[in-house]
Amino acid sequence: MKVITGKTSKVIADVLAQIDQKEFARTQKRLMLAAKIDEAMRRKGYNQRQFAKLMGKSTTVISEWLSGERNFTSDTLVDIEEALGIQLLDVTTMTTVNAKTESVIKAQRNARKIAMRPRSSWTLTNILSQTLDAV
Repeated sequence: MKVITGKTSKVIADVLAQIDQKEFARTQKRLMLAAKIDEAMRRKGYNQRQFAKLMGKSTTVISEWLSGERNFTSDTLVDIEEALGIQLLDVTTMTTVNAKTESVIKAQRNARKIAMRPRSSWTLTNILSQTLDAV
């Protein structure tokens, strides 16, 4: 078998150079989510058809989730977490950053709200209380 190295490497390098890094990062994260979902499905013993029925979705949608072709809404991710008993996103930690300091607030499982005031730049600053209202 003859291997062409010079031209192949240049073609691949040209293609890689044209990839938008932001879109690449998004795709990579979607694929990591898909891998977590697929692994959890396997642990639970679900195939795509069974998982689709559980989620109330078509097998096509599940296939698109698992291939990274479909973007997830936050509601969909929460539904998947609940159905599979896994955590896909960590929403228990909130980081606020200003020019001089960085603060991390961890939410409690039974917290009903976090008091905060958003600034016009949409960064979360001025945490009003590090104690979360509990049930």
